Amino acid sequence: MTLADLHKNLVASDCHKNDRVIALITACLECGINTSDAIVAELTTLGYNQRHVRIMLAKNKGHLTSNYPWQRSHDGQYQLNS
Repeated sequence: MTLADLHKNLVASDCHKNDRVIALITACLECGINTSDAIVAELTTLGYNQRHVRIMLAKNKGHLTSNYPWQRSHDGQYQLNS
């Protein structure tokens, strides 16, 4: 499934915008798109605001797997928490 297909499915299911962004960022990370600039570029092509995507990236990063879906390494790359 492409990011565009996932986006369409999320919109069709009336998913909240923040939840859509989290799902799309997760999909990016699963596909190997793992820098903030690359993730923002992908989501802006789907119509999301750059600032909103960057806020969601920062707000949802951390090392506690129970609280955060992803983390950011010292070199700026994001990865999913296990």
